[in-house]
Amino acid sequence: AGGGRTGGIISISGGGSSSASGGHVRIASGKATSNTGGFLSLIAEQGGATTSGSVVVKTVNSGTSTTDGVSGHLTFSSGIASAGSSGEIMVGTGDATGGKGGSISMQVGSGNQNEGGLVTIKGGKTTNVASFAGNGGSIYMEAGETQAAGTDAAHGGTVSIMGGQSSSKYGGHIKISTGKNSGHTGGFMSLIADQGETTSSGSIVIKSTNAGTDTT
Repeated sequence: AGGGRTGGIISISGGGSSSASGGHVRIASGKATSNTGGFLSLIAEQGGATTSGSVVVKTVNSGTSTTDGVSGHLTFSSGIASAGSSGEIMVGTGDATGGKGGSISMQVGSGNQNEGGLVTIKGGKTTNVASFAGNGGSIYMEAGETQAAGTDAAHGGTVSIMGGQSSSKYGGHIKISTGKNSGHTGGFMSLIADQGETTSSGSIVIKSTNAGTDTT
């Protein structure tokens, strides 16, 4: 490093193959028989005066086969726990002191045949059947707060749920349903416009928009 030039590059690559799978690359931390296994850190280091480095994890495009031309999978998963809670997966961006906080974007790629890809977010199941067992896992979606003051200041973040557009038939549906219970009361549904501590509380508006111009 030094002299205004880029630091040295480290390249680790599996071997190529013309008839079978390419060579694998496996990087593993050490196993421990009586304590915690070793940590594995993948860090893009600080830029002392500018932007820090980036970390890119991706599979490259598939080949040209019309029957097996699927791009590679990405799997991020914590291991099974034999006693206690399994490991967490945390995805977050850093705080900003002079600008906006970083965004997180999850998007399914476009397809030109059949249906578009799915996005599934599901809380965990509990298999404990005891009467004092815990609840199933919850899903929380909450927009960010603002601490700006004054009547003309910014408002809290918005949560927007929207069905997909269609040019040939119906637009995408939105279905919100509480859970079914086979032995007791089904789940409750609450739609609440919260309190305004110094002025009016929020409003709830339920309406369908105006019809289009097609007379049939």
